[in-house]
Amino acid sequence: MSRYSTNVTWSPEDECYVAVCPELDGINALADTKEEAISELEIVIGMAIDHFLEKGKPVPLPAKIKNYSGQFVVRLPKTIHERLVHQAKAEETSLNTLVVSYLSDASTQASTLNYLGKRLRRLANTGKMSSI
Repeated sequence: MSRYSTNVTWSPEDECYVAVCPELDGINALADTKEEAISELEIVIGMAIDHFLEKGKPVPLPAKIKNYSGQFVVRLPKTIHERLVHQAKAEETSLNTLVVSYLSDASTQASTLNYLGKRLRRLANTGKMSSI
């Protein structure tokens, strides 16, 4: 098993699991199960490393494991702070929970848009855009 990161998600469009390696330009593999997707990605990672070496390019290093505290400070305009406080009260939740929820939603949307953008670019490069 490689030391590279692997993210596995379900793709409704492809109706299969997609395993992605972020350190290697987001190369991916698709399969019917998570385990198969990871196994296929391991093969693709090996091929990508071989390609880097054949071209004389530096092989990207695996990501280092980082320990995050789960805390950071954000400075924002007073008007936004006030709006968030009122929204949290309206939803009967804490300000912290509300902000975490908003950040989670935004992060998921950004990841989805990034994935779709890459898929569209790949389709455009292969001339398969007419299949959309």
